[in-house]
Formats: sequence, structure tokens, C-alpha cells
Amino acid sequence: MKKYGGSFKDDVWEFDTNSSQWKQLNPMPFVVSRHSSCTIGDKIIIQTYKEILVYEKGCVRIQPTFGEKPTGLSMCACTSIGSAFILFGGTSKAREMSNDVYKLDKSLMAKWGRFVKAL
Repeated sequence: MKKYGGSFKDDVWEFDTNSSQWKQLNPMPFVVSRHSSCTIGDKIIIQTYKEILVYEKGCVRIQPTFGEKPTGLSMCACTSIGSAFILFGGTSKAREMSNDVYKLDKSLMAKWGRFVKAL
């Protein structure tokens, strides 16, 4: 299990489930707040208000995406299923809450799709 940051931090930690020990990894080159993250394989996928970041082997890159993507959401919940990044809920800059579910399919070169449309 890996963990990224928290509010206004640049630290990245990895938890070893066998030894129950945390290990600090290379920090992010900048701070991120109001984000969500999860792992897909050995990568940490980080959803920020503006973009998707990928943390891998101590390096960070912006993941170009296309398709119907969530716009301006922060404080979302996320998880991974296989190679897909699933994003739920969040709030917009206008403080409107969302209950939409989006899927970012990494196997299709980072294509977004609305998985469930809110009622």
C-alpha cells in the first residue's frame, strides 16, 4: 500500500503489509492539496483539481487524458480496479457536490468515461 501526501505536503510513503512498517519515498517536486490517490501496480495515480499525476519510481508526470472527464473536482474518493482508476463524488469550485462516478481506463491510453451519471 502506498500513501501520498495530505494537505499541503510533498511527502510520499509506502506501507509494507508484511512488516507493518512505513517507508518514506522520494518527495513530490511540489505540494498538492485536496487530492485523491490510489495505486495501480507500482504507480500512484493522483487526481488533483486540474489533472491526473502519476508517481512512479520517485518521478512525477502529468497523465494526458481524453474523453468525458470530471471537471474541476476536488476532495473525491478513488480506487483502482485492474488497470482502471475509479473516481467518485467530490466538490467543484462553486462548492457543488457531485455523486458522479468516472472511470479512467489506463489500458486505453487514459480515456475517461462517465461510469454512472448522477440523478
